[in-house]
Amino acid sequence: EKLVRGIINNSYLGKTMPVVGDFVVASKIDDTKVLILNVKERKNELVKEYDEKNLKITKSLNNGKQIVAANIDVVFIVSSLNNEFNIGKIERLLILADLKNAKRCLILSKKDLCKDYESYVKEITERFPQLQVILTSTVTGEGKDEIFEYWKPRQTAIFIGSSGVGKSSLVNMLSGEQKAKTGEIRTRDDKGKHTTSASTLFEINDRFVIDTPGVREVSLTNVNGESLGDIFSKIEEIAEDCEYSSCTHTKEKGCAVRRAVREGKLDMSEVERYLKLKNQKRKILGKRVQPDMYKSKLKSKQVKTYKRNNKINFDEE
Repeated sequence: EKLVRGIINNSYLGKTMPVVGDFVVASKIDDTKVLILNVKERKNELVKEYDEKNLKITKSLNNGKQIVAANIDVVFIVSSLNNEFNIGKIERLLILADLKNAKRCLILSKKDLCKDYESYVKEITERFPQLQVILTSTVTGEGKDEIFEYWKPRQTAIFIGSSGVGKSSLVNMLSGEQKAKTGEIRTRDDKGKHTTSASTLFEINDRFVIDTPGVREVSLTNVNGESLGDIFSKIEEIAEDCEYSSCTHTKEKGCAVRRAVREGKLDMSEVERYLKLKNQKRKILGKRVQPDMYKSKLKSKQVKTYKRNNKINFDEE
């Protein structure tokens, strides 16, 4: 297995910067180096967030986007069976992983450390009935065959999730060797440290996998109506019966969503997470379309108005 270093010179400025998973056109310099000439068209991109602090720099490189990886066939969202498990974070990771021409699968890791894993599986299958779920243990090797069955040869997969959920340990389990560096988690809250500092591509059994740094916060810059509708399909289906098409589901009369919460057909916390993501989508669009207006008016008057008008009251019709 031979590694070759890719070099970019000044003539490359203004072109698409390569990221992990890219296919590139390159010219050989010697046995250890190549000159990257161009990046081939991507079929998809996993975008984590916009780099607001360095927007002037990154805009000329990747249109202001922080691209984690590209050309992904399978996104494995990893959550461990301990205190790290959080439905809200899984929802956001599923939206983040909603890529064109890519499948999504949830891996519940560290089964060997959890006595009540059935309750976690029940909660996931009730919330996401169409989602493929694989339970794993890097101690016993459980889940290895199921992962390889889902992730076909010549496909590129990526592991995303919080630090300490066992992404790098899964890479090592699947490869049968210590390919990725691993670290310990804090016992008081099951959170991990950033052992993986950059996205790294590995080849395993005629397949490719990208190990990524832990995600502490999920900023959904690529959130769109289709992704929200996929993850919160039940809410949007009920919302079709609202009296007003522009219903915000916060205080309007004839709101079918609030009525469903009162009747026990919808979970209140799920609706609140849905509305929070919709609000985040509006803010992102405001930044993209009218950044000057966003920095001034939206951060003052409009934010205050939104908070005042969107206090959710589930008790009134």
